[in-house]
Amino acid sequence: MLPDHVSSTEVLGASFAYPRNIPKRPLIDYEYGGVAINDASQGLRYHVWRAEYAEGWVVLSAPGVPPIFFLELPGAKDFSLAFDQNMRPALAFELLNGESAFYWYNNVVGGYETLTLPGAITPRCALDDNRSMQVGSSDIILAYCRGDGIYWREQRDRFTVEYLLDTVAAGFGLLQIGMNNVWRFQFQVSTSSA
Repeated sequence: MLPDHVSSTEVLGASFAYPRNIPKRPLIDYEYGGVAINDASQGLRYHVWRAEYAEGWVVLSAPGVPPIFFLELPGAKDFSLAFDQNMRPALAFELLNGESAFYWYNNVVGGYETLTLPGAITPRCALDDNRSMQVGSSDIILAYCRGDGIYWREQRDRFTVEYLLDTVAAGFGLLQIGMNNVWRFQFQVSTSSA
């Protein structure tokens, strides 16, 4: 959660915490998660999960867990993985045709839904704090760039409210979001529009 929906007045930038410090690749992502999908009984730091694009699917895997074909996603260009507090996967993605969206489990409807993000590029998602003592106050953060802005949404608003985080040069994108080594949630922006 970003208190009062604003950035910190004191910047405490640091390296991303593991596994977010693994260099982001467009069609592979890593995230801490529980012992199994829909099972947070051992906490959300039990396994490092891998999401990889294979034959039109986003496939989830973890040590000792058979691969799970999570979401069919023809034409994927990039994606980002997160897990909610109940160990349900969420995926922010961008397609080769330029469309961006967020696929998440909506407790109100009791199932997954897709939120389209018109004009967005480089969508990223992460649970802001996966430590067991923070489960009650944690949120999945969804962030993306559009035009000259970095925007974000949070789970507690059901991703319906868009907040402006900062401005950037048009065409710049997000490389990574997540917790850093000094327990601050941070956003890493590309240094060029190329």
